[in-house]
This record gives sequence, structure tokens and C-alpha cells, in this order.
Amino acid sequence: MKTLALSLMTFIFSSQVFAVSQPKVVTNDRANSSVNVARVVQVVNMVNNSKIMVNVTIEDLGGSTDVSPTQRVYLSLYSKGEMFDVDAAFPIADVFKFTSAKRISGGLYEVTATGFDSNGPRDTTFTIDARKAIVALEAVTCADFDCDAATNFTSDITVTEK
Repeated sequence: MKTLALSLMTFIFSSQVFAVSQPKVVTNDRANSSVNVARVVQVVNMVNNSKIMVNVTIEDLGGSTDVSPTQRVYLSLYSKGEMFDVDAAFPIADVFKFTSAKRISGGLYEVTATGFDSNGPRDTTFTIDARKAIVALEAVTCADFDCDAATNFTSDITVTEK
């Protein structure tokens, strides 16, 4: 009985370990995060207050005749200031179909979408930890209108897929 219980616990633990990917660090990429506004199919607002706006944006990538993803999911951060604005956009994943996005807690978000792996289509949950990037964005200070710290802002988020 002990052997059966131990085997079952080992199987359950190893299944859970393989079900969650290793966290992936994503850096905002100004050069490659421009989106054609006509291809934005959905924007989900996560936070909108006087300090920061956080959105999940879904871009349509066009039709596909094979198993290529048809949508790209982004997380964006934006802080509107009197003399300067700070923003960052992070590509999260290319997917077949976006399902939902929600705020878990301050700086933590969850996106659900249909992806694809070697077994075919599968529902995937992306957990996004943007706390470090939000703290860095809110810490940007400038004494002038022309502000390199705002214009060239860069930071990282962590994305875990399960």
C-alpha cells in the first residue's frame, strides 16, 4: 500500500512539474511592439488609475492555412505625466484564440488562450508577473520635457505558461 501511495504521489508531482513551464523573462521591445491599429481585435483594461494604465491587447496576425497562430497577445504599461509619459509593451505569446484576461493582484495578471503543442490545440494559461516593471516605470523621474529615462524606458516581466 505504501508503495502504491508513493508511486501515485510521484506521478502526480511529476505531472504537475511538467505541466508548468519555466518562467520566461520578456523585455519590452520598442522596435518590434508597434501594432497596426486596424488589427487590434480586443483590449482588456486591467488597471486604470492616476498612476498607471495596464492593458492586455490582442492583435490579429491574419489568416493561416496551417497550424500557425492567428493572434498575438501583449501586456502594456502606460504612465501619463505632465512633462513626460512612460510606456512599455511586452509580447506575451502568439496564440490561435484569446479567451480571457484578469488581474490576480497588484502587478500579477493571468491570460487564457488556445495555443498549440505537439499534441494539437490546447488551452493555455499565461501568468504574468509585471511587478518589477511597474515599480521601475513608476520610479522614472524627469526634470525636463526631453527625458531619455522615459523615452528609452526598458524593463522585464516574467511569464509562466501552464
